[in-house]
Amino acid sequence: MPLYEYSCRLCDEGFEKLQPMSAAKTAECPACGQPAGRVLSMIAAPVRVGGGEEPSASSAPSAGACCGGACGCG
Repeated sequence: MPLYEYSCRLCDEGFEKLQPMSAAKTAECPACGQPAGRVLSMIAAPVRVGGGEEPSASSAPSAGACCGGACGCG
């Protein structure tokens, strides 16, 4: 079951709620009891280099280096 983020327009309260994907896009605000709308949120997802292929050796950071060795720390 996904975790959705909501924001109340009346009292500006933000909250999260576990709901099935088929649930309505509104939820009751826990602060004021009015309907709150679902908001878009950032999610963590893997990023692929280029057209979806595996990252190349030149774009992958080297082991132990904080930024692939470009800063001279590795």
